[in-house]
Formats: sequence, C-alpha cells, structure tokens
Amino acid sequence: MTETPELSICIPTYNRARYIPTTLKSVISQHEENWQGKVEICVSDNASTDDTQIIVSQIAEKSPIPIVYSRNETNIGADRNYLKVISIAHGRYCWFLGSDDIIEPGGISQVLGILEREKNLSGISVKRNAYSLDLSHRILDGSIPSQSRLYQDSETAFRALVFYFGYISAQIIDKNLWDGVVAEFPIQNYLNAYVHIYIIGQMLRKNSRWMYWATPLVGWRSGNDSFLSEMGRFRRLEIDVVGYRDIALGVFGRGPMYHYVMALVGSRHVFYHLTTARSENVSAGFFVKALGLCLKNYWRYPAFWFKTFPLFLMPSSVYKSFRWIYRRTWKKRLIKEQGLRA
Repeated sequence: MTETPELSICIPTYNRARYIPTTLKSVISQHEENWQGKVEICVSDNASTDDTQIIVSQIAEKSPIPIVYSRNETNIGADRNYLKVISIAHGRYCWFLGSDDIIEPGGISQVLGILEREKNLSGISVKRNAYSLDLSHRILDGSIPSQSRLYQDSETAFRALVFYFGYISAQIIDKNLWDGVVAEFPIQNYLNAYVHIYIIGQMLRKNSRWMYWATPLVGWRSGNDSFLSEMGRFRRLEIDVVGYRDIALGVFGRGPMYHYVMALVGSRHVFYHLTTARSENVSAGFFVKALGLCLKNYWRYPAFWFKTFPLFLMPSSVYKSFRWIYRRTWKKRLIKEQGLRA
C-alpha cells in the first residue's frame, strides 16, 4: 500500500466463520470511489479452526477496499490479538470491530468526516445499536450517553465512558498514540480481556481530546459473548471484577477515580451478571463463589450493598416475579418510546 490510510477497520477474530462475512460486507458495502485509499480492513485471525481463513480470502479477492489478513500460528489470547490487529494496520486511526458486529450504513463516512473536522483526537467512541443475535431487530440497550461531546480532560472522559470502553467495536484510536503507550507501559500486566481499556486510559493521560459521537454507527450482536461460552459464568464475572479493578489502579492509582470505577462495576457489571444468572437458574455454587469475590472487592461501596447484594439473597423465583413485572410495565414503555419490537 503506497498511501497511508486515514482509517483502518481492525477486526480481531477467532472461529467466527459464521458471522464474519456479514461483518466484512457491512464495511465493504460502504465503499466510495472518492475515498482514494483512505480506508483499509485488517483481520487478525487467532488461529481459527473453522473456515475463517478461506472466507476472508474469498471476500478479499473481490473487495474494493484492501484487506490485510494475518493468521497467528497458535491462539495467543484475545488481548494479544487486539494488539496484533493494530500492529498490522497502516492507518492513522484504527476502528476496532468485533468479528460478529457490523458498521451501520454511512458510519465510515461519518467517522472520516469527524477526523477531518476534529484535529489531534486521541480517539472516538461511537454510539451503538443493540440487535438480536440474528440482527433481525433492535433491542433495548444499557445506559449509553445520548449527547455527543468532545472531552478535553482525561478523568472526565474516563469517568463518562469507562463502562462503554469495554465494548471494543465502538472504539476508534490514534494508532501512533496507541503504539507509544504499548511501547512505554507494562501492558503485559493487563492482559485481562480489557487491555484496550488500560491503553485508552493511558492514551487519555497523554492526550485528553476524546470524542463521543451519539449517532449509532456500529451494530452490536447481543447474546454472543465468546468469553462466557469459553470460560463459564464465574470466570466471566471475574474478568470484569479483577480486570476493571487492576486497570483503574494502574491508570489512576488508588484515588477518587479508582473508587468511582470500583463502585460503578460493583453496581452495574456485577448486577448484570447476577440478574442473568438468576434468570438462567444458575447453581447456588456460582453465587457462593461470586459473593466471596464481590465482598473482597466491593464491601466499602454503598451502591453494591443497596443494589447488587440483595440479588445474592433473593431466590430465583422472586427475581423472576420482579422481572415479569418489569417486562410488562417499565420495559414495555421503553420499547414503545424507542420504537422497538417487543
């Protein structure tokens, strides 16, 4: 490639042959002649054992957007594959894209426009649409900021977006700044499925100009958590508890931001894991182990005690009754307000 692209769409993948054609086509279908080498696609295949390599090769032959494909000889883990896909990119900015997600129509042009207007951004987070597993219809999503904003203070940006930084497909980063952090900081201590959050946190400390764009430019396929299927429910919970704890401590030290992140995870991430476990009748053994993990980390935070702790004591039958009421009252109202399918 002779020119330096403005934007690399960076897709780390492992055994997603079922989904990656839709992901790639969502990008390729947006190609415009006037881009003139501004966009490339980069795929880092983490030693998939399915037909991922064949599928990507077939699509690359016909793609008007260059596709850079790299295959690891062995599975190096999700975090190292995130690092790998950025390392093979040539663009000034890199847009992470999960290999089961999509970029919404017009999303690439909008991002190119933002990058042209807003100089010296360390990165951009874009709003997402949440979809059913088969992408047939939109569903309700969690709390995501509703207003676009240019952040120019690292702690303000991290406080507002730390929860959302976990969703990798919404993150667009300055490659040079990313590479500098990877070279300077001990990232090997943060290979906890969220290494990108640690790197973004350190990027913000160096350049606090971060944009949040409130137009949905990416589509999230729900119900397809590969970490959960591979590791089990307790280990998946532990990833959030330990990962966010270590990242907050590593970036900001044991100060106000650290305690903010701990309280947030204890009352949001953990709450979500527990409600899902209750709805799926997960065994009592999970809740016993989860309680020990959570008490060790969140005993000092009132939000944990008032919002999350009751779920440890609540029988699944009682939780399901509350969920039944919620779905027929408040959730039904939200669905109607947002024009979604019930």
